[in-house]
Amino acid sequence: MRALRHGLILLAAFWLPAVSAFSQTDATDRIANPSFESGTGSWTLTKSVSGWEDFKVTSAAPSDGSKIYNLWAQKITSVNLHQSITLPAGNYRLSADLRINTLDDVTDQGVYATVHGATHRSAETITRCASPWETADGWNTLSTDFDVLYDGTTVVVGASSTGSGTTAGWFQVDNFRLTCLGDNIDIPDDHLPAGSSRILFTETDGALRDAYTVALNKVKFASAGDTLWVLLRNTSMQGALVPLRGDDTVPHDWRIAVSGSEAVVWRDGAQHASHAVRFLPRLTEAGEQSEITLVGSNRVEKYSVELVSEREALAPDAYAVDAHGKTVRGVLCMQNTILHFTTPVDVWVPSVDTLLVGSTLNLVHEEAWLLTPHWMPSEAISHLVPSVYVNAKKGVSGSNLRVAIYLDGAVVIPQTDDYQPFRGYSEAGYAGEETVLGLGCNNTLGAVANTLRSFVLKRGYMVTLATNADGSGYSRVYVADHDDIRVDALPEALDRRISSVYVRKWNWVSKKGWGSTGGVGKASTVRANWYYSWSAGYNTTVDQEYVPEKTHLYWPSWGEINRKDNVTCVLGLNEPEHSEQHTSDRCSCGGAINEWNAFNKLHTSFFESGLRIGSPAPTDASYLTNYITYCNNYAYRCDFVVTHSYWKEDIGTWRSRLESIHKATGRPIWITELEPGASWDKPGYSDVATAAKRYQQIFDLMEELDYVERYVPYQDDLWFNAMLYADGWPTPAGFLYRDYPSSHAYKAEQQFIPVWWRPSLKEVKITSAKASQDGVATFVTDNPNGDMTATFAIERLAEDGRWQTVYAEPSRAAFDQTSLTVSADVSSLPVGSATFRLKVTTLSGAEAVSPTVAVNLIHTAIQSPLLQERMGEAIREFTADGRPATATTRGVILVEETHADGTTTVRRVLR
Repeated sequence: MRALRHGLILLAAFWLPAVSAFSQTDATDRIANPSFESGTGSWTLTKSVSGWEDFKVTSAAPSDGSKIYNLWAQKITSVNLHQSITLPAGNYRLSADLRINTLDDVTDQGVYATVHGATHRSAETITRCASPWETADGWNTLSTDFDVLYDGTTVVVGASSTGSGTTAGWFQVDNFRLTCLGDNIDIPDDHLPAGSSRILFTETDGALRDAYTVALNKVKFASAGDTLWVLLRNTSMQGALVPLRGDDTVPHDWRIAVSGSEAVVWRDGAQHASHAVRFLPRLTEAGEQSEITLVGSNRVEKYSVELVSEREALAPDAYAVDAHGKTVRGVLCMQNTILHFTTPVDVWVPSVDTLLVGSTLNLVHEEAWLLTPHWMPSEAISHLVPSVYVNAKKGVSGSNLRVAIYLDGAVVIPQTDDYQPFRGYSEAGYAGEETVLGLGCNNTLGAVANTLRSFVLKRGYMVTLATNADGSGYSRVYVADHDDIRVDALPEALDRRISSVYVRKWNWVSKKGWGSTGGVGKASTVRANWYYSWSAGYNTTVDQEYVPEKTHLYWPSWGEINRKDNVTCVLGLNEPEHSEQHTSDRCSCGGAINEWNAFNKLHTSFFESGLRIGSPAPTDASYLTNYITYCNNYAYRCDFVVTHSYWKEDIGTWRSRLESIHKATGRPIWITELEPGASWDKPGYSDVATAAKRYQQIFDLMEELDYVERYVPYQDDLWFNAMLYADGWPTPAGFLYRDYPSSHAYKAEQQFIPVWWRPSLKEVKITSAKASQDGVATFVTDNPNGDMTATFAIERLAEDGRWQTVYAEPSRAAFDQTSLTVSADVSSLPVGSATFRLKVTTLSGAEAVSPTVAVNLIHTAIQSPLLQERMGEAIREFTADGRPATATTRGVILVEETHADGTTTVRRVLR
């Protein structure tokens, strides 16, 4: 659903009878005695005259039939011949024949019709007078068109004239005719009858098309028999006036589904009526826009109006579904009503102060979200949050409600600050051990490190997954912007390799942003919902997300960047190829920074932040190409490229340059300094009007190109290219920028996934090994295969020539360590020298073994119970120095066992 903006307009109460349609036909029979054949019957004469007068029916050369009406007076102020008739809805033409004896005394004789509080007079005047005048050739036919909106409408028809009250005036009239021209009604705004009306939706909010659905829930009339009218009209000026009649004062749910030529009405789920769709323009102050208006809203005590769908005619149990599978509802207006949302749904709420009159929205389900299109978060907190409850508890921003940026508006989410949006699983398909994580850098995963194989990230969050605990190694960002992200099997690059999980809140910022060295500055003036400052010295506000920048190699500090909360992206070096940007007074780097130094000295340090990483921001596109080549060669994550564009060329050149950058880098593009020409390369104009026209083309292009993720007009160069004057007032381009409908910045389909290659198998070795007197052998190992390791085992060469595992590493977290020290229980091994090796298999199935090492186990004490005499065995015990053991001997002893076959075995025993 598109975002909605709604206004409420209060008008006066009126009653609307049923609507019907007519084709063109003669309707003169609606006028009684139209040619005065019955004298003055059915006609009323109202006059203000003095002196002699002559008002009568005569037979002098009639236009029709045998009679005419003669209207004469010596001094005339006004004369009005009229009657009231009742007409069905339609477009009508009233005509009559008028005649005078001289043109010199003509004032404003004409025919008229008064309907819906407005009078329609014939525009033409009497232009001919025959000689002699009182002949059949003396008649002039005058006419006026008017519209009747509703069946049963009373219309006054007649002929009239006015004068100064000091001169004579006269005319004759005959042959009134009425024609119904059809139902193509075209009523000026002032024809709206007196009454109470609420305009809830207009075309500026989101255009209604051929099919749409509106619901009015919990409608409770003040009195039985009252009627509430719903005026519906689409962008083609087709619509209907649908009456909802209150048979009782019990609340009922109504739904109106408009499709083609019919508006079908349901009440409480059962079909109630249908109404013809017809031409229906300009009935309210909405003018010729599409609209949804309640007429007679003062007759109902409570109601809740929803725009269920702008595109479909839906049955009572159906709701619109967006491209992401989300159920969408649109609350337009509520009065004395509580809506409970118990299922996942996006509820669009208009940004209108009088939206909720004595009403509340109760968010029962954690995925029932409120989106308001034009209230920024601070405004939503003030105007909307007071009417929101979470599971019947008062909603409080920062407690049980999260209020976030959503394009030009805000989203209200029923979540506490300690909400945990990430769930990882040790098996594919969301099986095995579950790990639940909240916000922040989770780089101390313990035994969970290198175990995750699938995960779920809840909507409204981003997560950066990295193979190393400090965020380095292979990493990838997932953004759950429009729906939960569910990865049932991690890609090979991350499968059982994740050692860092960095979770951050997501803000649904738009493309257009703001740049100011003074911080957020005038971002709100142009309704930008994100900003940057060529530094890292500021923070995200309630209405604007901040983007820190590593402006120079050594400033700002990594600590300052990494500590930022509620941010999602970080920018790289500012114009690194420009030496004047990196002079010693600015940064100790002292001069231009080439692509390799920017990459080699800087890029890996970005990973610890867990943010989406931007490239340096050069003015030379080739710099980006070279920089991204290094990133790709090393499989380092760079999520978007940044450029400065001071291009004075035509819009076609802008397009081709951006396409070239995108093709060369494969990343979405940010333009953090944008200006159509600059002080060092004049654009060829110097006025704000021309600048606004240039910016119109550029903004159109920025929004058209999906791979352009964000852009910022540069404010501090040519004054006529600025968005704001020196006093902070918007320039023409600034007004354009402020009101420009910018789209979502982030688009998942535009994101670049770093290309990872499987590391080749590396040699492993045991760097040292020794045995202790407590029956344990310690091995210091070198395994550069890291988290690519699948199994890690210390093996001993047995007497039969086979390798026997004496130790297997149980924790995958241990594989993050290149040098790993392990201890093996060797208490059951025979005395003497033993041969050991390290054997490693990788996740890809490769196998590596180390060179063997020998460990002398003679002086190793093996812990075991005292041996007892066994059948067929003679046992002698000695101390370690060879003396016979006694009952009180403690410590290490040697046990010589003589077996029945005459062989002996020496074993070590801890007594």
